[in-house]
Formats: sequence, structure tokens, C-alpha cells
Amino acid sequence: MARLGQTAEKTAKAPKAAPATRTPIKRKPTGRTFVGIDIGTQQIKVLEVRGAGPALQVTGIGIMNTPPGAIINGLITDPKALGTAIKQLMQKSGVRPGKTVSSIAGADGVVVRVIEMPAMTPAELKEAIKWEVERSIPFPINDVEMDYQALEYPTITDPAAPPNMEVLFAAARRDMVTLHLQTLEAAGLKPSIVDIEPLAVGRALIDLSKRGLATKNVVVVNVGASLTEVCVYKGGILRFPRTIPIAGDSFTRAISDQLGIPMDAAEDEKRQNAMVLMELLGGGSTPFPDTAAAAGGAPFNYDFGDETTVTQPPVAQPGEEENPFAAAASFSPFDHPAGPPPGSAAIPAPVPDDPRYRRRREIFDALLPILGEFAMEVRRSVDYFRSRYPNDTVDHVLLCGGSARLGNLDKYLEYELGIPSEVSDPLANVNVTAKQMSLDKRNESAPAFAVALGLAARDAIMGPDK
Repeated sequence: MARLGQTAEKTAKAPKAAPATRTPIKRKPTGRTFVGIDIGTQQIKVLEVRGAGPALQVTGIGIMNTPPGAIINGLITDPKALGTAIKQLMQKSGVRPGKTVSSIAGADGVVVRVIEMPAMTPAELKEAIKWEVERSIPFPINDVEMDYQALEYPTITDPAAPPNMEVLFAAARRDMVTLHLQTLEAAGLKPSIVDIEPLAVGRALIDLSKRGLATKNVVVVNVGASLTEVCVYKGGILRFPRTIPIAGDSFTRAISDQLGIPMDAAEDEKRQNAMVLMELLGGGSTPFPDTAAAAGGAPFNYDFGDETTVTQPPVAQPGEEENPFAAAASFSPFDHPAGPPPGSAAIPAPVPDDPRYRRRREIFDALLPILGEFAMEVRRSVDYFRSRYPNDTVDHVLLCGGSARLGNLDKYLEYELGIPSEVSDPLANVNVTAKQMSLDKRNESAPAFAVALGLAARDAIMGPDK
């Protein structure tokens, strides 16, 4: 079986693949020191942890901008130069070279998906998975590294057992993996595991959570620079990962186009003045959709005063399950449970005589259409999950990633989805002893460290890999 990182050239020892499931593996953590590194198109995050359980400590932490042009369309262009930058970041951050867990991502080269297959034994799955994966990826199967894991194995001999099973797989273009490993080696790191971001954020925000989120159904929205990953976890297990092309750069571009300024200046405006002005969003409140459904209420119908009445999407029928948009195909983007349609300012409000507020209002007007599209795509993922598991509620939406810091983005999603939403602080779940970053900087950057923490804490949660 091909495995992530197995065929990397010029590596002293190929790293193991990351098992594709977050199902707890009963192996005792080693308590050793591990490095997690998240190489993004805009920023590089590195984090060092030691220990396990309540004793888990973050002993080194750092963040820096990715060198311009180092990553284009998800592909590393100069591993040596990027590796040198990472080495400098590690030295500055007090992170020592050691066993490293990293991740690869990119819509053009990485596919992470849960597929439904007929119930079968592990031996049968090993033979069948290649053909199922080949149907689900846009590049030749012989040019990828992949791994998979069944989320459960039904009892084949039990007549009452479900006829199908769900399997999570990850496939990455081999050239992406090779360049990734070359970069880590250029940084003086020892790659041990190549993982995927949906599993890493699940560890950081759910497994390490002190609020019992592993028993809940949680949507994690990881808002990066070029892409957003929407991952739905059912009882702590990843059930539906999806990537959408609306993220931080989309917000910056909207500001640039509206104000007629370069992207660099628009990025500065976004960081200083961009926020969702909730007082400009009108409409009343309705019960959370899940609450009404749990109470046995009828499907929601929303009448906007014209000839269009929108009904909550129906449960997917057999044969529709593998289409992420099956539940949303007949679903209007204007199905809005708590006010006006996404992307529309419902009630014009007077603008105070405050220059900064006027600037924020101007930027908010620029962002509103793209925010509406963003919320619609997240809602589609939630609706698809609900169609697959009609008896389950969705309990929380957790935002992470560098672009999750857009002011009031969590409040906006809660307003649009009717689900409690918040920006996560993954570092609140661990003991941070690292002194290289000020408390203010750490608090400001915390949502961006979800992937790096989940990577570094892999051994502490799952134990060593065989």
C-alpha cells in the first residue's frame, strides 16, 4: 500500500504515514518532545510540546510570514530557501530540531474524504480501497501517496448490521510530499509523520478540550489564507471534511476591489479595520434549527413576502450520500433562519460621526457579499451532515486559523447558522511555558496555532506509531 511520504527522494528515512482515523488508539504516550509545523501560504507556525495528559507543555512557539513566492498554488517552489526560513524561525522561537509531525494541504494536490462502501473485512477493504480512491481523486492513482482507515467495521455476520461502512482516506500528489519532506530536511528537522490538517485540528480543539467536546457534534471552520476547511466531527470522529475556496485572501481582495487599493494596503486595512458590524444586520431571532428539530417541530419554511418560499432541505435518499451537495442541490442560498438573506444589509443604520467607524462601515460593505457566500458554504456542509445523520444535532461551531480573527466572524456565523459559534484558543487547553512570545502576541495569534498544536500533540494523544 502506498503511504504518505514513503517514496520521498533524498530522505535518510521515509516517515510513516499518519493513520487516517482519530479513533483513540490504546497505546501509552511516550512523553517525549515533538515538533509540530504548519507551513501555510501566508504564515509558518511552529510549536514544540513535551509530555502527555495534564502534564502536556508547550515549550517552544513561533510564527512568521512565509517568504514571498515560496508556495504557489499549494506547491513549494524552493525547498532549500523555505527550509532556511523555517530554521531561522525555530532558532528564534526556542524550538529544537527533533521528531517532527507536519501536514500538507492544498485543494489542487490533496484530497481528504469520507466515502461510503459496502461493509467488508479489513482484508477486503485493503483490496477494494484503491479502486474507490481512484474514483474520488482528480489525479492518477499511481502518482499519489495515500492512507485510509475505516471509521468502523460492522459485524459482517450480523444480519442486523448496517450494509455499508464509512472510510476516511487521504491522498496527496507524490511531488508535493517529496518537496515537503525536502523542506523539512533543509530546516534540520526529522520528519516522522506526515498528517492532514482535519485530523490535527480535531486533536487540538476536541481531544484536548476541557469542555467534553469529544462527546458532541462539532463543526470546525479552519479559515486560512487561500482556503477554508470545514470539518464536521460526530462524537469526536471526523465524518465530513470539505475545502471551500473562500478564505482570508478573498476578504482582502474584496477590500482591494472596493477601495481601489493594492492587496498589501488592503491586507493592512483588513487587520486594522475589518469587522462584521452586527448592528447593521436586521431581522428577528428564531429558535436554533437543531433545537426545533429535536422538539419534533416541522421543517422550517421561510416566506420572504414574495413568491418564493424556502423549505429546509430533505434527508438525502439512497444513492445521494456521496455528493456533498446532495442536501443542498434544491436548497436556496437564501434559506436564512435568523434574518435577511446572506450578503444583504437588511436595515440601513445611521453612521456615527466617527472617521474610524465610517472606514469600518465602508470595509464592511465591501466584505458583506463575500461573507454571505462564506456563510452559505458553511451552511451547506452543516446541511449535508444533517442529511446523513437526521437524528443528530449540531452543537457547536469552532473557528480557527489566522483569518478567523476577523472581528465578529463567529457572531456572524452564529447569526447565519443558528448554532453557537466561537473563535477557538487552542493554547488554552495546554500549559504554555514557552517565553519566546509575549502574552499579547500569543493571544492574538492563538487561533492560527490549531494545526501546529494538533500535529505536535499527536503522540501525547494517540501514543507512538508502530
